[in-house]
Amino acid sequence: MARYYVDVNNDGCISGFYVDEIHGAAIPDTAIPITQEQWETYAAAPHRYKLDGEAIREKTADELAAELAAARAALGYEALRRAEYPPIGDQLDAIWKWLEPPEGTEAAELRARWLAVKAKYPKPEGDAQ
Repeated sequence: MARYYVDVNNDGCISGFYVDEIHGAAIPDTAIPITQEQWETYAAAPHRYKLDGEAIREKTADELAAELAAARAALGYEALRRAEYPPIGDQLDAIWKWLEPPEGTEAAELRARWLAVKAKYPKPEGDAQ
């Protein structure tokens, strides 16, 4: 019968899962024996559990919120903005609809090509996109 293990980092957060039949001697000495049921529970959402003293417990809502806030702060404003900006295609579409560049400019040529593609492949009636 297989034996299951979980390992944690210095913060008590789950950092790895092991099964003796697969990992054998490669299981870290720090790994903690767990049941198959615990292995299935923890493996489904390892970020939700941590070692607290001698027991693995589910993190509190405050702990999860603090981890999320720390992760967001570590990303920096560029990544946070990028995640919430509209898709680049939507941004470009809005700009080309608004833009009326002077004739003979590169921007006017690009807009003409954009309009030609839209005419070649018209939006179906009733399509909200």
